[in-house]
Amino acid sequence: MNRTIGATVNYEGSMQGNTFKVFSFNTGSASTIRLEGKDWDYFFETDTFQGTDEDKSLNRTFTVSDGVHTVKISLEEKFADMDELVGAINDELMAAQISGTARIHFSHNE
Repeated sequence: MNRTIGATVNYEGSMQGNTFKVFSFNTGSASTIRLEGKDWDYFFETDTFQGTDEDKSLNRTFTVSDGVHTVKISLEEKFADMDELVGAINDELMAAQISGTARIHFSHNE
């Protein structure tokens, strides 16, 4: 089954009050809901709802410390592969004199 939209009704005893929710199974800007019919404005302020894409630039900064030295690493560029990403992290660690390195480790359970 390929569902694109759903709805729920919450009653007063559900701890969410008497509410009616409409939602999409799509995510981001691919999620659009348009209400039609004569009474949609009784329940909602607008008849069209458009999803937005997640800002993928967030959460690309982190801090590393070895107990003596600390460095704030900001990954602001796009990396071609994991080796390039790990290389950039290790360059930052080395410049801050952090005793440690980043590495790639994959584990496969068969």
